[in-house]
Amino acid sequence: MPVYSAIRKTYRTSTSTQIT
Repeated sequence: MPVYSAIRKTYRTSTSTQIT
């Protein structure tokens, strides 16, 4: 599911500062 992958990538970038 490329759509899920894209959303996951965006989510990670958005919460990159929170995810340590």
